[in-house]
Amino acid sequence: LKILYKWIVMCLDMLVMNLAEMTGIYS
Repeated sequence: LKILYKWIVMCLDMLVMNLAEMTGIYS
């Protein structure tokens, strides 16, 4: 379960970063 949790967190982090780049939140 810990490995699955880590994998989900990693995927969410990638999605957040991609969305932030798309919307221009982060320079």
